[in-house]
Amino acid sequence: MLVCNAASNTLWYMIAEKQATAIRKAYFNALIRQELEFYDKTAPTTVLSSFSNDLEMIQTAIGNKMGVLCQIVGCLIGTLVYIFTTAWLLSLVCLGMLPFTIGAGYFYLKSYEGRTTEFKRIY
Repeated sequence: MLVCNAASNTLWYMIAEKQATAIRKAYFNALIRQELEFYDKTAPTTVLSSFSNDLEMIQTAIGNKMGVLCQIVGCLIGTLVYIFTTAWLLSLVCLGMLPFTIGAGYFYLKSYEGRTTEFKRIY
C-alpha cells in the first residue's frame, strides 16, 4: 500500500511537471508574439509574478489533488462493490447517506474557499 501510494504521488507530480513545462512554453510563445505596446503598458514584474502564482496553483491541483481524488473515488467504488456483495441492506442505507455526505463536503469546500479568499485579501 505504501509503495503504491508513493508511486501514485510520484507519477502525478511528473504529470504536473510536464503540464507546467508545456504551459510555460505556450506562455513564452504568447509573450513573444505580443506587440511592443503591451510591454510599454504592463510592468514585467506584474506579468511574471501572476504567471508564477497561477502556474504553482495548477501544479498543485494536478499533482496532489488529482492523486487524492483518484484515491478517494477508487475507495468509494471499491467500498460500494464490497458492501453490495456482502450486505445489500446495509449498502442501501449507505447509499441513502451518500447525498448528505456529498452535501457536507460541498459546504466544507465553500467555507474553505471563503476563508482562503479572505486570507488573500488580508495578506
